[in-house]
Amino acid sequence: MVCFRFDNAQDRDVRKIENKAAAIFYVFQKIMQNVKKPFSIREYACIDEMLVGFRGKRPFRIYMTNKPVKHGMKFMALTDARNSYLYDAYIYSGK
Repeated sequence: MVCFRFDNAQDRDVRKIENKAAAIFYVFQKIMQNVKKPFSIREYACIDEMLVGFRGKRPFRIYMTNKPVKHGMKFMALTDARNSYLYDAYIYSGK
């Protein structure tokens, strides 16, 4: 099995103080920059929360009783409601 590491493990503890999702934050940020390039959002913009099912041990894992998947990572997402295109998102880490 091959594992890829996307962050610098030496300074991760310092970054975790300000952002609990420090290990995946920078690669997620790069993905969101590339998602914005081919599409511009128009009048059908919608901001909503999104819970992606996840049961691993992460400090930013959320439990929400009103969702079908109760445990997971919470994202705040800006989408186009007309064609369901995810334009921007950020990981909610409890702040």
